[in-house]
Amino acid sequence: MTHGDDASERTLNNDSRVSTDTVGLYTALGVDRDATPDELKRAYRRLALQHHPDRNLGRSHSSSDFVRIQLAYDVLSDARRRRIYNRYGEIGVQMAGRMGGDLLDPLVSSVLSTLALASACIAVLLIVFFALLARRVDGSVEWPFVVVFAPLWAADLVVGGVLVWARIKGTLFESSEPSDSDDEDEDDEAGMDGCATDATPLLSGQSAPQQRRASRRRRLRNARKCAEAQVAKVATAAPAMYLLLVVAFQVALVLRLDNH
Repeated sequence: MTHGDDASERTLNNDSRVSTDTVGLYTALGVDRDATPDELKRAYRRLALQHHPDRNLGRSHSSSDFVRIQLAYDVLSDARRRRIYNRYGEIGVQMAGRMGGDLLDPLVSSVLSTLALASACIAVLLIVFFALLARRVDGSVEWPFVVVFAPLWAADLVVGGVLVWARIKGTLFESSEPSDSDDEDEDDEAGMDGCATDATPLLSGQSAPQQRRASRRRRLRNARKCAEAQVAKVATAAPAMYLLLVVAFQVALVLRLDNH
């Protein structure tokens, strides 16, 4: 947690207006609930300049308004804390600061509930599969193995659905997170998207050695980001490939057993 987060948590702990209201901080900044990060930043800068104590000497309400504006921006500019505030209000942000916050994050809660439901479904399907397999092996029924393995394939389908859902959820989460810096170079973005080489023109005031060093640093930075992106893609595809191999093995086993 950053220094700004610590300050905002202390403000929340000492603020008698802490409640479950989920619009108060937006009202403090004069923006809508669906305001973009840029809109939040512009509103904060304008109001902070207007209510700064140095420009309003002797006006106690300006000081309190400035603190409120600072709190609102500290909370709403952080994607995770904003999600918590949108769900639980200021009391949720305060509890998240004391408990660590992840369990109160709606995104984390959604992931945990989905995984719990999927795990329950998979457990039931596996129980049914082993029950059918036991009856088939001891000769109680003469069903083909394709019927016996049906619950297992249904469990595989659930696992595949969870993998697809996790991929979509991860993509949405990444797109909702703000960038770490407001001054990222365009060549960084190009390197992340397409492993491109230098896309940003060099500064004319630099000497030739400085330009070469800057160009080399950009190429190395883009190469590193490209490598990280490729590793991430492989890590994402690996579970799906493993699941496909497992299903292929199950199908081959069923065909082998039914042919006998």
